[in-house]
Amino acid sequence: MNTKSKKQRGAGRRLKALLRNIDGIRPFVRTNDATEHFHVPCGGFIDSRRTRGKIKTEFITKWIDTAIRFIEQKPEDLPFCRVVAMIRIPCLWESQIIIFYDEDYYKTFFERWIEDSGTSLMRGRNIEREIAEMRCFDPMDYYSRGKNIKSELWFYGEL
Repeated sequence: MNTKSKKQRGAGRRLKALLRNIDGIRPFVRTNDATEHFHVPCGGFIDSRRTRGKIKTEFITKWIDTAIRFIEQKPEDLPFCRVVAMIRIPCLWESQIIIFYDEDYYKTFFERWIEDSGTSLMRGRNIEREIAEMRCFDPMDYYSRGKNIKSELWFYGEL
């Protein structure tokens, strides 16, 4: 029995394309809506068991850096605006960057998850950024590859 997993082919090329697509995301377009959100602009390769941890860490770093960039680019004339990056573990492909334009919706948004503290995804992956971090659990299990999986949700930004 071979216990060594095969390397994913083309992961470096796919990562470069993913990072380039993340740079192409343009925020603050639909400011009249309650929220504006952006999904990971790629296929699900980032979630593959064959994708190395280093590539996943590069994605997480870029996703957090993009939230920081959006915070720095916020227009001054908006009455309310908060930028939050959400990273879902183990399904990175379901991560989002959410821009809140409605204060009431922002205040009730985090009530749907169970907050937890004590650990840090950034510290665990040696990512050094000055940004607020919050860990939550999704109370809804989901089914993947024959197993029930509990999601960790990591929020970064203006919490």
